[in-house]
Amino acid sequence: MGLSLIELLILAVFFLPFLFLIALLIRRHLISRHSGINIGAIRFASTDRWQSGLLALSARTLDWYPLVGFTTTPAHRWLRPTVELTEVEVAPAAPPWLLSSQPDLRLVRCAGMPIDGDDTTFEVVIPAESYKALRSWAESSPPLDRRAEY
Repeated sequence: MGLSLIELLILAVFFLPFLFLIALLIRRHLISRHSGINIGAIRFASTDRWQSGLLALSARTLDWYPLVGFTTTPAHRWLRPTVELTEVEVAPAAPPWLLSSQPDLRLVRCAGMPIDGDDTTFEVVIPAESYKALRSWAESSPPLDRRAEY
């Protein structure tokens, strides 16, 4: 005795969201394996639209991943030596729905040379603790670029 079409549809309605959440958790784990990640929102100079996502700080690059997606390839990537945090202020309001529960947000204006694409200036909204990590990352030199002076 097999399942009817209605029963299969009901099973799909209940299990597909569960599988989707599992896939997102696995993706986030794979992204965070090699670098620290912070949740935030980004807006490029060419648009007024905020996008929620994950900001990953690695030894050589600053990577941006959309919050929802299945790829582990960053949507945007900037070379670490070119990233500059030009201005920071307390965020007046959380632009995306995801960060609305965060009490202490920072709006950070940035510039950098992207590896692919043409947006060189952008803004990120991140929690204050994540801003401290981003500032420290931007001010320190990458491990492979340190030169000993004798």
